[in-house]
Amino acid sequence: MSRLRMGASYAFFALVAAVCVIGIWRSIVDDEPGTVKYLVGVLVFVVATIGFSLSYRPRSNGRLEIEERNVRGETSPTIAYSTTPPILLCLIMGTLGLLLAVGAYELLPEPQTILPLPPESEHLLQEENSEGYGGTAFFGLLAVYFLSFPLGFLAGRLRVGYIAFTSEGIFQRGWAFESFLPWSDIAATPTGYGGHSATLVFGYSNAQWETKRTALVWKIDAPTPRPGIVIDYRKIRDDASLVHEYVTTQITERTGR
Repeated sequence: MSRLRMGASYAFFALVAAVCVIGIWRSIVDDEPGTVKYLVGVLVFVVATIGFSLSYRPRSNGRLEIEERNVRGETSPTIAYSTTPPILLCLIMGTLGLLLAVGAYELLPEPQTILPLPPESEHLLQEENSEGYGGTAFFGLLAVYFLSFPLGFLAGRLRVGYIAFTSEGIFQRGWAFESFLPWSDIAATPTGYGGHSATLVFGYSNAQWETKRTALVWKIDAPTPRPGIVIDYRKIRDDASLVHEYVTTQITERTGR
């Protein structure tokens, strides 16, 4: 996306946020609490969306922090993914789910009166209740769908992710998948970092490559279609150029090339 379009998008979201803030203030002044919850929800959604756009990009913070983690039965050096984008995605999806859940609840038909109704009014009440339950079911299902995203992280189906360099190969835990490529099956060492958003580690076509999806519904990322590992720097916590240098050094030392 060009800088002009990006700036226009930020300006639009900032305008929506300003309108929400003004609307919240007016609703409080006019004593209309029913509107406040929706405006607060939209405001949180807008702020989280802007935050995700700003955080989901390669970093040049001069940082490279190697952690030790137990992977595939051994302690291995790892490079962690950033926690910020997943947290903001959970906030976005969770807010949408809560807004839809509130809408579904408010569409529920009011309890029927205990007073007997004239025959000509009963069919009108039945039609109103039918429409109310239909809307509640529709918005309720959408709410469950969006709320399943943060629940996926809580259940461990979705994870923040990391790259591990084991004695046998490179293990990648993405947001929604796992991938493993043995050192002996790496076809070539990646070239120097040129400011790209990812480093591609290609494997041979007959590589003993292992992949597994960990999420059934939210397939928010995926392994490469062919044997290999894609290190997406938009998801990595540390400096992109330093991570690239570390990855190439590991491949060179482990493969002897």
